Order: sequence, then structure tokens, then C-alpha cells
Amino acid sequence: MTDPGVVPPNWGFYMGDETKRRRYCKMCNVWKPDRTHHCSICNRCILNMDHHCPWINNCVGFYNRKFFIQLLSYVYLSLIIVVLFTIPEMYGRGMELTRNPNHYSESTFFVLETVFLTLAFCMALLLICTLTNFIKFHMKLVLENYTTIENLEREEGAKSKFDIGRRRTGRNCEGCIDKCFFTVGPCS
Repeated sequence: MTDPGVVPPNWGFYMGDETKRRRYCKMCNVWKPDRTHHCSICNRCILNMDHHCPWINNCVGFYNRKFFIQLLSYVYLSLIIVVLFTIPEMYGRGMELTRNPNHYSESTFFVLETVFLTLAFCMALLLICTLTNFIKFHMKLVLENYTTIENLEREEGAKSKFDIGRRRTGRNCEGCIDKCFFTVGPCS
């Protein structure tokens, strides 16, 4: 589990521009930089907080957003592999059952295997359908340099004030969309 990023302890009140609105977290007793939000579940302020994910039991923030996108991609790829390798097996079993239906009526093991295989196939297909939109949504947010929280607050069609272009944004997200996407650690 990677730390999503907390406000540095010496991050101070002075930001160089006296006209900027400063935000203070009463729970953590720290001044918050832009895009920092307090997570009530983690009970701390998170830099560039995207959301609190119950599946990883951690916040998705500045330092672990790449790993969250990797998790989604690897799960999606695993489900596609399950579906692709299950299709020929299910086809073969279906052909066997239609050729000799009486032969397998007494074979409980074959029938149970077929039922479990069908359940795994249906579950993987359902999860692929669900994850497709979820991955598309999060990749769109990464490319537009938005967090989920900022996306909920924005007006339709508005561009992020932190938008620095798709290519630079992908690299800025700890290598979310870069040549080092498949590396486990941070990019160097």
C-alpha cells in the first residue's frame, strides 16, 4: 500500500501571493495546498485527493494514483484472459454434452465443473462490462488532470485550471500514461 501523500509538516501559511484564499483544516490543524482534501475515513489531509477507495482501503492521491490505474488495468486484463481462455473450453464442453447427453448424466464431477466454469465466465463478463466504463472514466480524469472530487464540482464542459496538456499530464501523474506505466515503482 502506497501513501497517497499528506501535507508536509512545514508547509506554511505564506504562499507568495497575498490575494490567494488560504484554506485551513481544523481536523489536522494544517494549512491546505490547492487540491488537498480531508478524508474522514483516513482522518488526514491528502494531497491531490481523488477519492477514498474501499477496495484498497486507502485514499487515491498524488503519490499512488498511478498504482490505482495499474490495478484497474491489471484486473481488466486478467478478466479478459479468463474470458478468452474459457470460451474454447465451454464450447468443447457444450459439444460433448450435445453429442452424448446420457453419458454425462451420471458424471457429477463433469457437470459441476461445467457449472463452475459457466459461473466464472458470466462473472468475468459482468465485471468486464462494469470495469470498462470505470476505466474510461478514470483515464479521462487523468488525461484532463481532474480528480473525482473536482469532477463532481465542475460545470459541464469546463477545463481544469490545472490542465497542462494530455501528454504532460500523463507524465505528471507519476507515469500513469507513460513508457514506465508497467513498472512497479516510481519513474526515474
